Amino acid sequence: KESLQLDHIQQFYYRCDPKKKPEFIMDVFNTCCMTQTIIFMNTKSFAEILHNMMRKNGYKSTIIFGDMSP
Repeated sequence: KESLQLDHIQQFYYRCDPKKKPEFIMDVFNTCCMTQTIIFMNTKSFAEILHNMMRKNGYKSTIIFGDMSP
């Protein structure tokens, strides 16, 4: 649509210790009120780790990456 408005979308960039990244992300989710979030990861393996951790902690989570089977 020509008049698409994205005023309600916020974008954040955080830097943290790579060894503590999963815990940091969980802290952000536990302290912020977010209804939907997209998190971009550098590797599939870390995406899978975070996806499993989110589900274990009661969050609805979906993982998507390039070479997934249909």
